[in-house]
Amino acid sequence: MYSNRTAVMKLSIFKGLSAIGVSLAIASWPLSPGATAAVEAEARLFTPGIGATADAGGITFTPDGQTAYFGAKGPSGIWAIHESRLVNGQWNTPVVAPFSGRYVEGDPQMSPDGARLFFFSRRPAAGKPKDGWWPDLWYVERQGDGWSEPRLVGAGENGAWNPLTLRTGTPSPAADGTLYFFRCLDPVGQRVRIVRSKPVGGRYRDFEDLGDRINGQDDGFDLVVASDQSFIVFSCAKRADLHGGMDLYISYREGDGWSEPRNLGPKVNSNENECSPTLSPDGQTLYFARRSIWSIPLAACDGVRAKVHP
Repeated sequence: MYSNRTAVMKLSIFKGLSAIGVSLAIASWPLSPGATAAVEAEARLFTPGIGATADAGGITFTPDGQTAYFGAKGPSGIWAIHESRLVNGQWNTPVVAPFSGRYVEGDPQMSPDGARLFFFSRRPAAGKPKDGWWPDLWYVERQGDGWSEPRLVGAGENGAWNPLTLRTGTPSPAADGTLYFFRCLDPVGQRVRIVRSKPVGGRYRDFEDLGDRINGQDDGFDLVVASDQSFIVFSCAKRADLHGGMDLYISYREGDGWSEPRNLGPKVNSNENECSPTLSPDGQTLYFARRSIWSIPLAACDGVRAKVHP
């Protein structure tokens, strides 16, 4: 899901292959989310305790920055969502989140208010074939110090939303509840479009395509949207200005549409795969996966406008 080989594996998840990864080591993360100095021009490892070659990524934080959730291979041998807490300035040893660990799951993203945590999962669902391998979108809701049982996004809805027939992934919630995610247009996952769904009465009933400026290559994949929906960062592997593998791009909201996506440049992108972008709670720091979890001030990236946060 996150390294050079894992980004390829992540694509394979949506084509029916099994998830792979490496075992998670003890992490000793030295920085709280968003703490990277604004003058720092280069991306840096956020998880030195895991190591530069370990597969982990898709990290997200509670609004207070004290708890992190991310995807990695768990003790059971499958990809799961892990949890780590900031204690006395150090991140403690990650453990599998209480709602995860039985099914392939990843790409968690926290709602800006901390009330919901969205993720993709292969767990069974009513109406889904028992041998159905494709992931769907799920979420858990905050209940005191813990979380509810996972719930399927769009469950019981009719019409255009049908999460059990085509693959979906990388859910990213905005402050008003609008959910951005990618959706495959064909059963084999070759054509991918980024879409969004606005809640109606607290439920997700329909979705709309973001248009050809974002989706012109049918290859928009992992993504994160600003909490005010002013910009979106997403990965792509087909654009002409790629550095190699999969690169990250940024596009800004312009009226009812989006600006031409800009490559985030060599401070982020390389000849490997960069994917699973997320943002710190204050919107100032970009996190992404390249073998492990990296961070960089968003303002240091190419293509970023003067105002880079809500």
